[in-house]
Amino acid sequence: MSATFQSQHRNFCLYLDSPPRRVEGTEIRFGQGLKCQFVNGVFNTSDPKLAERLRKHRACGVTFHEVLADKVPEPTKGKATATAAA
Repeated sequence: MSATFQSQHRNFCLYLDSPPRRVEGTEIRFGQGLKCQFVNGVFNTSDPKLAERLRKHRACGVTFHEVLADKVPEPTKGKATATAAA
C-alpha cells in the first residue's frame, strides 16, 4: 500500500537521519541521510516504515500532510522518490 504526502512548496525537500552538521573552516558539511524530494508538491512512497516516519515527523501537518489516495492528482503520481543524500 502506498502513502502520498503533499506540500504547498513545489520542490519541498526533507532529510531524515541526517547527523548533525559539522563546520570545517568556513565550509559547513552535512552528513548523509535519507532525502525525501517532493515533486510538484507531492511525495509518494510504498515503504510502510518510511510513511510512518513521515507521519510522525514534526513538520507533518505544518509544512506537509498526508492525502488520501483518491485525492492525489494523476500527473504527479509515482514521480517523487526517496534517495540517500550525497
